[in-house]
Amino acid sequence: MNNGVMGTLSKKDMEKEKIIYQKHLDDGIVERRYGIVVVMDVLGWKNKANPEVIKTYVDLINVLRIKILREWMRVSDNVKDEDLYIIMMSDTICIFLDIDDSYCELNIFKAISEFIVEALGKSFAFRGAVSRGEYFINKKKNVFSGEAIYEAIKYAETTDWAGIILTDSISRALLENNDIDDLKALNLISYDKIPYKKEVLDKIAPCYKNLVLVPKTLFPFSKRNIFIDLMDLYEKVLDSDKEDVKVKLENTKQFLEFLVEQKYDR
Repeated sequence: MNNGVMGTLSKKDMEKEKIIYQKHLDDGIVERRYGIVVVMDVLGWKNKANPEVIKTYVDLINVLRIKILREWMRVSDNVKDEDLYIIMMSDTICIFLDIDDSYCELNIFKAISEFIVEALGKSFAFRGAVSRGEYFINKKKNVFSGEAIYEAIKYAETTDWAGIILTDSISRALLENNDIDDLKALNLISYDKIPYKKEVLDKIAPCYKNLVLVPKTLFPFSKRNIFIDLMDLYEKVLDSDKEDVKVKLENTKQFLEFLVEQKYDR
């Protein structure tokens, strides 16, 4: 990026950090991985956190893990448990998939879109981003670093809604061998009105082709259009007198209205 910043670190800082991590590769303390990184934040977490809610939250993450592994096993006979790593840090979920080939066939997006709807039914609304690239992990200390991680974190924090976007690294990779309309089969759609926060518009460039994850459910709530049902759910989950939350809700509803107008084929 032209501002030279990834997340909260400069590119120079990232290079220094990479050198530190590489020193520990040989002793096994740190692992170098390459694959897909997903970062998602719970909106309004401060008002939700209590023992019962945290238990529901953890249960949802376990369901997400099962969904991802299920989809992965559909396209690969060589799935290892350690190739999927999920970290929960308060209101943030970080998902790491160690995969460097056939990633277009791995419909992780299907698993995540189903998770988004299921979590919404439990009163959790998420925003986030998906990236692809190299990263480093120290599992013993739950420490991770790398450009793919900072790219996902940066873009997850810059949007003002409950939505999941795809960063440049994963969008360009997906579109190398696929037409943009073909990505609908992966629950992805181009949306040129992604609501970036005003204060960051002069610091970042919009993501390549503006790809966004489409929320999906296997079990419709009613006979109405699913996106209309989701609008009602978001109005309940994001009900607040705070102006910033109202803005997030309105931006999310505009995206769902766009899906209704597009007659998105589910």
